[in-house]
Amino acid sequence: MIIERINQVTLKPELISFDLGKAIENPSSADNLVIQAGDTITVFSQRDIRVPLERQTRVVRLQGEVNAPGIYQVKGGETIQDLLAKAGGLTQDAYLFGMELVRPSVRETQKKNIESLVKRMEDQSNLQLQEQLGNINNSNPQTQALAVQNQQRIREKIAQIRTSVPSGRIALELDPRRIRLPDLALENGDEILI
Repeated sequence: MIIERINQVTLKPELISFDLGKAIENPSSADNLVIQAGDTITVFSQRDIRVPLERQTRVVRLQGEVNAPGIYQVKGGETIQDLLAKAGGLTQDAYLFGMELVRPSVRETQKKNIESLVKRMEDQSNLQLQEQLGNINNSNPQTQALAVQNQQRIREKIAQIRTSVPSGRIALELDPRRIRLPDLALENGDEILI
């Protein structure tokens, strides 16, 4: 955290950093600063200042056939297996091969891929339409009707793809012969359903 304070003598701003956690733990610490009139306090999050992966906070949701479903904070590098241990393991009705892992970063990638696909399809459709318009005047009415139908089907397919909602689901491809979860590090916002 930072306090921005105007120096009364020079009238220039000063930045004073302090640790709020230390100030709360020990009120007599040097971090427990007295706030003055005109001070601006800025609280930074991990999005404001990049911290090492190991120190980043990750919150994941675990639901379904586990002994303690809920929302868990995990450390950098922790895996599904580590999370299941925190949750007290699986219930007797758990079916690991039906596990779903949904990840926000994958959802965003899927969304960008859909947008890219729609753009390519539209460009290709427009190019194809220009070619057909050049040839349509010289063709019979049946060929013209087929060209119009084809363009309509392409437009419908593009509209269908454009409205599709990405799931963000990751396929874990578990091996039924070895019940071993992959060593996939959890990310902030992951949702797991067993």
